[in-house]
Amino acid sequence: RLPSPDIIRYARLADEAGIGSVWVNESHYYRSAFSALAAVAAVTKETLLGTGVVSAFARHPAFTAMDAATIDEISGGRFLLGIGATPVWGENSALRNGERPLAAVRETTEIVRGLLARNLSDYRGKFFTMLESDHHSEWGTSLNFKPVRERIPIFYGVKGKKLLKLAGATADGVL
Repeated sequence: RLPSPDIIRYARLADEAGIGSVWVNESHYYRSAFSALAAVAAVTKETLLGTGVVSAFARHPAFTAMDAATIDEISGGRFLLGIGATPVWGENSALRNGERPLAAVRETTEIVRGLLARNLSDYRGKFFTMLESDHHSEWGTSLNFKPVRERIPIFYGVKGKKLLKLAGATADGVL
C-alpha cells in the first residue's frame, strides 16, 4: 500500500543489496501489482519480481496471462506469479453466490499456463470460459506475442486444506 515511488525505490535498494525477490501485493482498490512491477522491472537487474498476490476473481485469467508475460518480458524472465483466492465482493461475486474459490484458482492456473505455452484450445470451466473464436490470436491458441518463457512459476497465496492440496498438485510454491 506504499506510494509507487516508494515501491520503486525500495525495490531498487533490494536489487542493489542482492535481495533475492521483491513481491508487490494487490489489495482491492489500491495500486495494481502488475503496473508497479513494470516500473520495478525497469530499475532492477537481478531480483526476481512477484505479485504477492493477485486475486483469481479480480480479472479474467487471459488478462493475468497477458500481464504476467509482459512483466516477464520487461524483466528479462524474472517474473513470478502469485495468485490468491481473495474474493471480490459485489452483486456478481462468486463467493457471494455460494461458490468456493478452489475452481477459480485452478482455472486461472490452467488458462494462464495454456496461453503461455501456446497450447490452449477452447476452455469452459466453472468460472471462466475462453473460446478461440473470441480472442482471435494470430498464434491460434496463445497470446498475440511469444512469451519469453512458456512456463512462469506460479505461487498460491492461499490457506485451507483444499487450497493447499491444490497448490501441492498444481503450483510451484505457496506464499
